[in-house]
Amino acid sequence: MPGWAGGVAARVMAATGRTRLARLAATPRPETPAAYVEVLAERRRFLLETLHAWRDVDVVVCPPVGLPAFTHGASPDLIDPVSYTVVFNVLGLPADEESDRAASSDPADRTARAVETGSRGLPVGVQVVAAPWREDLVLAAMAAIEATTERASFRPRRA
Repeated sequence: MPGWAGGVAARVMAATGRTRLARLAATPRPETPAAYVEVLAERRRFLLETLHAWRDVDVVVCPPVGLPAFTHGASPDLIDPVSYTVVFNVLGLPADEESDRAASSDPADRTARAVETGSRGLPVGVQVVAAPWREDLVLAAMAAIEATTERASFRPRRA
């Protein structure tokens, strides 16, 4: 989307209460090939800094989304929960309970709150991330998690 269109889209989204989508639409985009190459170089620098920080870490285990299992039809309004995975996707890395979310007029917040309501005991996913070309570590960690959860007795708790 051209920069001018992003600004227009951001204003329309903000006017309709979709503040998170408005911020996303207003994000500057590279407008020239040289600017795009610079973005790629910045991404590479960020990847190298991340890998350096993780030099003593085999895998990172984290949630793939910021909510429990989505209710049917909720995903179109939910952008923020996938923020847990965006950084790993950008870097190209192989990659639970009810909350006290505040009331909001933003449709994304309202949908997230509705998804969380009554979610105690619903499944929460697991994401395992490793350095590039270390799928072997990801698969080994996932096998260990699977083996552990298969032996355990997980039942939804009653509120």
